[in-house]
Amino acid sequence: MLSTQIVTLVGPRQVGKSTMMGQYIDYLLNQGHTPEHVLYMTTEASTISSDADNILSDILTIYESRVLGRSFETLDSPVYILIDEVQKATNWGDTVKLYADRYDQLHFLLSGSVSTLITKEANETLVGRAEEQVIVPMKFVDYVRYEGVLSDEAVREQSRNLRDKVKAGVREGDAQAVTLALSRASMQLESSRPEITQALERYLLRGGYPGYFDLEAVDALRKLDEDLYRVVHGDLATVFGVDKRGELMAVLRHFADSTGNKLSIRGLATDLGIDRETVREYIEYLEEFFLIYRCPHYTEGARASRKQPMAYVSDVGHLNALCGTDPEGFPTSADMGAILETAVCDHLRRLQFNLSNFRNAEVTYNETTGEVDFVLSGSDYCVAVEVKHGNPERMNLRNINRFLAEKEGSVGFVVNHANSFSQDGSLIFVPSWLFFYLC
Repeated sequence: MLSTQIVTLVGPRQVGKSTMMGQYIDYLLNQGHTPEHVLYMTTEASTISSDADNILSDILTIYESRVLGRSFETLDSPVYILIDEVQKATNWGDTVKLYADRYDQLHFLLSGSVSTLITKEANETLVGRAEEQVIVPMKFVDYVRYEGVLSDEAVREQSRNLRDKVKAGVREGDAQAVTLALSRASMQLESSRPEITQALERYLLRGGYPGYFDLEAVDALRKLDEDLYRVVHGDLATVFGVDKRGELMAVLRHFADSTGNKLSIRGLATDLGIDRETVREYIEYLEEFFLIYRCPHYTEGARASRKQPMAYVSDVGHLNALCGTDPEGFPTSADMGAILETAVCDHLRRLQFNLSNFRNAEVTYNETTGEVDFVLSGSDYCVAVEVKHGNPERMNLRNINRFLAEKEGSVGFVVNHANSFSQDGSLIFVPSWLFFYLC
């Protein structure tokens, strides 16, 4: 059942919001609610999109008179109204607020693919009334469950227990406790490790969007590329009124080509022949559609750093589609370092959300002591992370060690694809499969 009268589901296209709504309808019907008390509509239909001004109130009026056959005011049991891609209906927040205020038996589940449009409308018109749920692509541990490599019950118990122990160790600055928790989890998973590592290779190629999991690798990347093109040239450009849609795609491809490198607005504007303000707008639009992430520079104070952010594509499957990764050559691709770093960035945002007690998912980088790939921080913890495709024990780790030395009580991870697992002071070498399982 909905926890409040109005719940919004916010997340990128193809992430499964419509599927979740369908599952919720099944749940309501299985709980004994009559079909007439469950209304589903989507603003995706062209006839609806062409008359967006009054579409919600018109449909609710027709539903009230022709389906229920009675006034909302006389209801003595809940009615559930599910609206998919609600941001395409003009002034939807005002309409939902009007009906929710008047009729306490009406409950709304609303989905949207544009983060700021949904959040802004909810904050302005539904302040204190709506609960937001952010839906993101599946992380690796969810993919392992989906593939049946491990049972749902085992994954939930083991992964949650591992996160809790790592969280406690990180907050105490106790690298030994973190290593012990990871070691115990590794031993528990040892018999399934070959299947887990094979699943990771599939995940690092396809990414976390469930609609592509069951496709052959070549077909998955082709369809990812086609759908990404449709989102950018279609939905995104339409929502924000962008005429030069090729420029939007060029900015997105720049993020893919520059993964893990600093983002220069001036340089990008010059390369594309676009003015800087337009480039900034395009980047914001792509962020609002959950397609990219700008990783800011780490700072201890409240003031934001002036240093350039690092550029990342949000999902590793999108990265592979945009870069034309060859499934036949995977995972020995020369771009494997960028692929691994992209996936680590995405999963660190999930870990940061957990470490911060679900307050924020911001991941930063640092270069004050030499470049460190990622930093997670809060009022009582600091975690530094380096990503290495090869054997990290043969590589120069001076920068992350200097950072850890200056940050008393901090813990460091070296996430590697070489199955290296050991501890050296505050620095923990973590195999990539175990790290992704942790997140």
